[in-house]
Amino acid sequence: MTAMNKTVLFWISFAIAILVSVYFAARISISVIGMDGASIVRAVSIDPGRGPLSAQDIHRTSGLQPGQSAHAVDINEMLSNISGLSAVRRAGVRRMPSGRIAIKVEQREVIAAWTDGANFFPLSSDGHRFDRALAAAPDGWVVFSGTLPENLKDVVRTVRGIPGLVPLIGRMEWIEGRRWNIHTKSGIIVMLPESGMEAALQRLVRMQAQDRVLDRRISTLDMRDADRTLVKTTGR
Repeated sequence: MTAMNKTVLFWISFAIAILVSVYFAARISISVIGMDGASIVRAVSIDPGRGPLSAQDIHRTSGLQPGQSAHAVDINEMLSNISGLSAVRRAGVRRMPSGRIAIKVEQREVIAAWTDGANFFPLSSDGHRFDRALAAAPDGWVVFSGTLPENLKDVVRTVRGIPGLVPLIGRMEWIEGRRWNIHTKSGIIVMLPESGMEAALQRLVRMQAQDRVLDRRISTLDMRDADRTLVKTTGR
């Protein structure tokens, strides 16, 4: 190969190297400013976990739409919005190289409901009250009113563990941070003791099964004394 041919080959190779460098530099620049196809939000995948929120609820809160620039998406803001939902215990958001945004949510476990007298709000096992009101409590839910104790999950477990009890309860009210009153669906107030609540509840179920006590004209059933039950009639 002559010197001239070598020189021509050198410059051709040099020109090709420059063109390749310019091409990749342009690709990187376009991707960074959000114009490349790989930087577009091509899909949003959502794992909503188990709870009252659907994937659609979480998607609406995220504000994401396919076709947006993936680099323009504020991951921290999106995470803050999703984590702000009362049903969400924790959440994670990832921006994937493929242009996909992945969202994973762990929801609070719904175990009961709280009522203000008109609406019903789901309650989580840690006593957190959801902000989405229901017109009525679903069948089988234990309903509470007023303040709540720290051991709410244990109370729900105790109540649900006694066959035939939940259908009798309208709501449960925590009294002075010490004991419970049950407001039955028939309109009777059952006053439970500070200790031995489970035994009292089992006794109440037996009394209802044997004597239909909650169907009588009674306003108050005082069960605070384990040895006797005081009854106050309605006077009608």
